Order: sequence, then C-alpha cells, then structure tokens
Amino acid sequence: MNGLPSNLGIDLVEIKKAKSFYDRHKENLGSFFTAREVLEIKQSKKPHVQMALCLAAKEALFKARGIGKARAGIQLSFIKKEDYVIALARSL
Repeated sequence: MNGLPSNLGIDLVEIKKAKSFYDRHKENLGSFFTAREVLEIKQSKKPHVQMALCLAAKEALFKARGIGKARAGIQLSFIKKEDYVIALARSL
C-alpha cells in the first residue's frame, strides 16, 4: 500500500480550478452538493473557496470509507492556503 492508514482519506483542491468550476456551475450546485452545502457555499464571502472545502471533504470522506463501505463516524480536518485547500478525513 501507500503507507497511510486504511481509514484515512486526503484530498487537495486547487482554488483556481474551484473558481473556474464554480463560475461554470454556480446555478447548478444542487447537482453536486446537498441543500445545506449549497446554502453554506452561497452565503460565504468567497463561495468558490467554500465549495472547494466541501468538495475536498467529500472526496476525502470517500477515500477514508474506501468508497462505498459503510462505516460509522468520520473526523474531518481542513488546511486552507491561498492557492489550495486540503481535507483530511479519518474513519473512526
């Protein structure tokens, strides 16, 4: 394997790419995110950054769960930088 614990998921989303995605899909966010996530994104001062956080969290969660495996409890952590966000998900 890659040396990471099997219950750990990490994802990085570039802010520049997130902005481009947000600009193209801002009217259709409900296709990608829950109603609560869409509300948080739209209410944010920087919606594309909030969207990047949501996307990174989802991807990290899928990786932590092994995509499709049902496990209870997930611990999420975020690292925000100017050019990217990183989400860390750990299945408990």
